[in-house]
Amino acid sequence: RFHEDKHMLEAVKAFFQERLDQYALDRVYEGKDTTGIANAKEAIDNAFTEIAEKFETLKDNPEQSSRWKRKRK
Repeated sequence: RFHEDKHMLEAVKAFFQERLDQYALDRVYEGKDTTGIANAKEAIDNAFTEIAEKFETLKDNPEQSSRWKRKRK
């Protein structure tokens, strides 16, 4: 349940971004296309923003949170 731990959430986001940075650098050194990397970074940023917002909403609304948990089972 890393969404409840802001430090863990940031660490996971940083991990994805570091891996993407390394991938981009490798592609540059290999002379390969890197045009999609900016889109991937944006997608990662958007996903983690959405996770933070969604679980902040669920934290503030316990009834919605319990319904969401039941749907996932």
